[in-house]
Parts: sequence; C-alpha cells; structure tokens
Amino acid sequence: MRKLGQSHFQTLLLVVCTLLTYSINAQILNTKIKADLSIQEIPEDIVITGIAHNKTEVTQSISYKLSVIKSNLEDPNANKATNVQTGRKVLEGFQTMNLSTTRINRNTKDRLIILLLIYDENEKLVGTSRHVINDNKDKELIKQEFTTMLDSDLEQEDISYNKIELKGIVVDQTKTKAGRDFYQLFYSNYLSYNINSEHIITISELITLGNNTKINVSILDQIIFTFFVKTQYDYLKSMSDSALNRTMRYLESLKRDEQRIKTF
Repeated sequence: MRKLGQSHFQTLLLVVCTLLTYSINAQILNTKIKADLSIQEIPEDIVITGIAHNKTEVTQSISYKLSVIKSNLEDPNANKATNVQTGRKVLEGFQTMNLSTTRINRNTKDRLIILLLIYDENEKLVGTSRHVINDNKDKELIKQEFTTMLDSDLEQEDISYNKIELKGIVVDQTKTKAGRDFYQLFYSNYLSYNINSEHIITISELITLGNNTKINVSILDQIIFTFFVKTQYDYLKSMSDSALNRTMRYLESLKRDEQRIKTF
C-alpha cells in the first residue's frame, strides 16, 4: 500500500495483484482439505466431532484446533468459557478422519460457537467449519464474532477475512431434534456443492398450532423455502434437497441482480 502515491498504472497494478492473491487464497480453503462438524444429540448430551476430508490423492500432514465457546445469553457481560482441543494427524489420499470429539450438556441454555480450523504442514489455514447453537444474535454481530475469533489465525497469512471467512455461514436456529437433523442434512449438502456464499443463510424453526413446527430457510431476511416438520428421515432428506435447490437458484438470481446493478 506504500506505492499508492506513485503513478495510476502502478496503483492499478498493485490492486490487481492484491485481488489476485485473495482469489488464490480463497480457493485453498476447504478445497484440498475440507473441515466438517458432526453435531449429534443423545439422551443427555450433544456430541461434537471435528472431521477432516482429504480431497486429494496425496497424503497430507495436518494440525487442527476445535474450539467450543460458551456465552451466557442472560448476561452478555459474563466471562466466556472456551474449550479448545488441538492435535496433529496424517490423512491418506481421499481419507475421511474424525479428529476430536467433545460433549456438552444437551439442556444447556448457553450460546455455543463451535469452530474447527485445519492447517497444513506449513501451518497455513486450509479448512474451516463453524456451527452456532442457541443463537439469537443479529447477523452483523455473528460476523464480528467470527472476525475476532479468527483474527490471530489469519494474521499468519496475507488473507482478508472479509474476502473469505464471512462466506459459507449457515446459522442454526432450530428447536427440535428433527429441526437439527434437517439443518445437518442441509449444511452437509451445502458444503458438498462448495456453494460458499457471501450471504448468511438462516435455518429457523417456529412453533405452530398443535405443537407442530415449521422450518424457514432465509437469505437477507427473505424466506425462500418453508415447510412443516416431520420426523421421518426420508422426508427431511427430501426437504433438504429441495431447500438446497431453491437456495442455489435464489443465490444465482441475487448474483444476476448485482451484475445488472453494476452494469447500470
């Protein structure tokens, strides 16, 4: 940035090179090594497992950090409790491996942020996955929190958080086991298609008449898909496929609208 006082050509060249660096780095995350989180409910606990997928045929040496940050919803000023698990693993070509598992009380009323970071043998960040439980915060506050949590890690690399880490966020605001099952099905599909949208997607569950629940899938506060919840796996799988299809089409329409605005 010290060259900004030079000629317009040099300035333009610097900007182009910087954006190219961002673009190259953006392609690294979850491309060779994909981070994933498994969130499972059992009678008394929620079991959290960090998972790594080697998407190449080459053996990869990795390190990881699985963090669970608890914050009191009733007292925002209370100290946050953080549980961090770290380690190193070797992944064979195309291997999927469970990295670490932790448990939390299923009946907790705390807000939980779960974050998995995976690094290559050179300590470069190559994979991320995140999940939020009991969330009631504004989307901008969610972005700020992820920024704070990842700042120290991203300082090791010349990567812009705004260019990369704010992408691919799917917020879980479900209330029942069936709702969380739908969230997991949707989020797994979302990751497998490498959508990685800059727009936050929210999965919310509402109580309706007769203790039934309804799930809404929203982007930019606009409900794009909604359905009444049933517990059958095949039904939830079908709804997750339909919701993902609708999400992809809606994101494409947003992209076309943004391009039209730029044209004018």
